[in-house]
Amino acid sequence: MSKRFTLSELGRPPAGSPATLRKAVDELVAESKVAKVGPKEDYSGRGRAPTVYELK
Repeated sequence: MSKRFTLSELGRPPAGSPATLRKAVDELVAESKVAKVGPKEDYSGRGRAPTVYELK
């Protein structure tokens, strides 16, 4: 896995529910182990662009 990721990339099997993944990543952000980079720049799908996170 690269240093940058989105929640949907983490959600590939065998992973937990989306809510569980979001909670775990939010806890890592609070512990300063992961940084929230912002919306994915090259996103062209429907709806809002996914948030990109980066391991520190």
